[in-house]
Amino acid sequence: MTLRRKLLIMYLVIGTIVLLLMGVWMFFTYKSKQLETVQTSIDSQLALLDFSLTNFITEVKNNVLALSENEIIRTQEDHDFTNFLEADEETFEYHIGDVEQNIIEILNTYRTTHPYVNSVYMGRENGSFVRSHPRNEPTQYDPRDRPWYILAKENPGTVMITEPYQSLTTSDINVGIVTALVDQTGEVYGVIGADVTLTNLTEFISGFDVGHSGQLLLVNEQGAILANKNSQLLFKNVQTMLGESSVEFMKEDHGIFTYGRNYCIYYTSPQLGWKIAAIIPITAINNEVKSQAAFPPLFSLFLTLILFGVLSSFGLATFVSSPLNKLNEVTQYIVDSGNLDQRVAIQSNDEIGELGLAFNEMVTKRGQVEKVLQQERDLANALGKANALLGSTLNLNEVLDRILEQVSQVIPNDSANVMLIKGDTAYITRSRGYSQYKLASLMARTTFKIADIPSLKRIYEQKKPIIVADAANFNGWVKIKGQEFLRSYAGAPIIIQDRVIGFLNVDSAKDNFYTEEHIRTLSTFAKHAAIAIDNAQLHEQVQNHATELKRQIEDATKEIHRRANELEALYQIGKDITSTLDLDMTLQRITDSAAEIVNADRSIIQLVDPESLQLINVMGCGYSDADLNEQSFEEFRECIYDLVLQERSDILSRDILKDERLQGKTLIHAEREKFKSIAIAPLEISDQIIGALAVIKKKGRRIFTNEDLDLISMLASQAASAIQNARLYEKAQEADRLKSAFLASMSHELRTPLNSIIGFTGILLQGMVGDLNVEQTKQLNMVQNSAKHLLELINDVLDISKIEAEQMNIFIEQFDLHTLIEKVVRSATPLAERKNLPLRMEISPKVGQISSDRRRVEQILINLLNNAIKFTDQGEVLLKSEVHDSIVEIHITDTGIGIKDEDLRLLFKPFQQVNTGLSRQYEGTGLGLAICKRLVEKLGGEISVDSEWGKGSTFTFSLPLDKQEEDNEIQHTNN
Repeated sequence: MTLRRKLLIMYLVIGTIVLLLMGVWMFFTYKSKQLETVQTSIDSQLALLDFSLTNFITEVKNNVLALSENEIIRTQEDHDFTNFLEADEETFEYHIGDVEQNIIEILNTYRTTHPYVNSVYMGRENGSFVRSHPRNEPTQYDPRDRPWYILAKENPGTVMITEPYQSLTTSDINVGIVTALVDQTGEVYGVIGADVTLTNLTEFISGFDVGHSGQLLLVNEQGAILANKNSQLLFKNVQTMLGESSVEFMKEDHGIFTYGRNYCIYYTSPQLGWKIAAIIPITAINNEVKSQAAFPPLFSLFLTLILFGVLSSFGLATFVSSPLNKLNEVTQYIVDSGNLDQRVAIQSNDEIGELGLAFNEMVTKRGQVEKVLQQERDLANALGKANALLGSTLNLNEVLDRILEQVSQVIPNDSANVMLIKGDTAYITRSRGYSQYKLASLMARTTFKIADIPSLKRIYEQKKPIIVADAANFNGWVKIKGQEFLRSYAGAPIIIQDRVIGFLNVDSAKDNFYTEEHIRTLSTFAKHAAIAIDNAQLHEQVQNHATELKRQIEDATKEIHRRANELEALYQIGKDITSTLDLDMTLQRITDSAAEIVNADRSIIQLVDPESLQLINVMGCGYSDADLNEQSFEEFRECIYDLVLQERSDILSRDILKDERLQGKTLIHAEREKFKSIAIAPLEISDQIIGALAVIKKKGRRIFTNEDLDLISMLASQAASAIQNARLYEKAQEADRLKSAFLASMSHELRTPLNSIIGFTGILLQGMVGDLNVEQTKQLNMVQNSAKHLLELINDVLDISKIEAEQMNIFIEQFDLHTLIEKVVRSATPLAERKNLPLRMEISPKVGQISSDRRRVEQILINLLNNAIKFTDQGEVLLKSEVHDSIVEIHITDTGIGIKDEDLRLLFKPFQQVNTGLSRQYEGTGLGLAICKRLVEKLGGEISVDSEWGKGSTFTFSLPLDKQEEDNEIQHTNN
């Protein structure tokens, strides 16, 4: 065997072993790096997906918040809103008012312009439910019981995301984004929200291609699967899919793990808290490693080893060892430094040369992939920061500065700016990069008429971004001194509600610098700028509205307090002037109150009799008696007072000395007293003017206002009623005194002949003047009974008239109440026995000595006990007496006919016997209970009744054990 052959065989053996070892090493090494590359790539894709989801959810949150601040939606007049609390599917009809229709149009406009929003709705505390479009079925529905309403109500002031929940009328699974409607007192009166249907979200997520034969998995914070190609797994717990690995999956924010025959690469959304995962088959990674990394290079290497063995050691050293060393050096350098700009310099055209070319191509593609991934990471990071800032502040300048800062990180530029439109002119609001050209102040002062700037005009009219590759050759390019550095330009419109309100611009000193990728990124940032500007403007409007509303509330509160204080003062004055029925005292209180309520120097009230041309009463505050006595009807006629009576209206004179209506003595008096201002109001009763109330201020003090005149007018109205009451009271007092005196006199005159009639009939009935036949006895008994009944009536009338005329004397003495009660019961027993009624008494041992009028107490007991027996046909009558502290209470209970509720008000009134249908059956004067009430009150006690129709009554009266002397009518006697 030749040395060449041995060398060749040895080389082949060694090469084979090396080839096998290298193959194994390259497979696992490249597999690890490939897995790392895949993880990095998928992490970036998941971050971009998260950015899209976060953007979408944040946009919905912001829109729901904006809807909650809409004045039409915030109305609290929701009593006629659609209500499904008692809805019937067969009979339910919508009855939508104008306000509710406006709200529906706002909600539906938002729904139709946002594809992934299923419905927009609002529930109220009264159970009403307003939806962007009609429900599929008008079933019974109470929004207050739904998860979205409960979640928002428990978290007022915050936009919340609900757990997935089943729609009541469809098969959809929804996620609600909701916030509470809170009034000025902090009370929740409703909830507004939007539903994102997870079915649509699943289709969107499932269609996102992550490569490597993988699929996406979306899981919420509670572990529910929101999106996956396997529809049978949707909305189930992630444990059903990942098994025990779900614990690590839910616990960690990001990472990679294997389960079954798959890799799971996952990422947690910082904003939403949701888990986004890519499920990659292990076989897919292994196949990529086999096909792209290990076998082709190893096969070429194997052929090269054979060739090297056949040719020679020199050839091996020259054409194999040296290139492989170079390849190894470059590979190691790339591994150590991570610099993908290094290339392998191999000039041969053999397999090693091809390996070098393949390696260089692989490094180039890897560099391109890394560059794209870095750009995507930079864009996602910049957009994430901008989005986070949008949610953290409403300061427009701060937000725009940060947007320009993030734009500059992902879109290279020499200067950048944000322009806003006012009318037909654009101006730079915020900018970056102009300072290095000393143009910052100039650009801040420069305005651009849109019609004169072709680039801006084109963006404004087409509502699309543009690129100017070469500014020098762009038709109509407007040159600004100092801005000669600008070679290329890119601009995007800032659009709010389909209206261009500004521009986002970047400039470069290089020709043909900006690409379509740049313009897409710029448009994305322009959308963020639109959100920022819209939110800031809305915030400013809300703040301005809140400030104005606060001012109006403060003004209204002050006015309410002022009116409340005035009304409270008038109320107190009204109580004061009506607390007495003495006319002179009433008039004095009126004038005192008038001067006090408007801080007047003087006030005067004059009552007139137009028929007799006389002043009836004159009362004043701040006047001497001499001044008041000097007042005359003639002077009244010369003053403004008479004009008040004639015109029947209030009069205010701010400068009385210049008022031509003031004449004669009144003018002279006003000049002497230095009067300045006067307010006068007429006193009107039953459409008749009875006088005037006036208040006066002197010079040197503020004059009266219309508000003062209103107060005097309201006081005059109260005063007129008080005066009328006082007059009527005087007349009533006089009439009552005349009536009582007449009744007392007539009663006394009638008792004398009646006593004679009763006495003579008694003599005749006793046979003292001869025997009587049966008919004569019957007739005389009738005469005597009628005379006694009439005498009883006259005695009652005499008693009631004496009480009302305040002529009844009370004689206080010590006596045993227990003995008195027993005496009265014995006297009433025959009457009860005639009706076969048990008459019982229960007297407490504490009932004994009492200081009161013995005769009047006996009269009260007899009257009440006789009444109880008279109105009871079966059952019993019970008299019960007990002592509480220094009060004795006596209860007389019967089982008679009772008293109806509507008749209770007639009790204790003179000449009243309730229930006219029974009045003829139970004869009486109707004065007994009235007398009892007045006597009990005269003795310092109280009387009451408790009755049920058809079951009986209980009359209760109480007396003090020791009646003290309170007036001249009470006289004390000793036993």
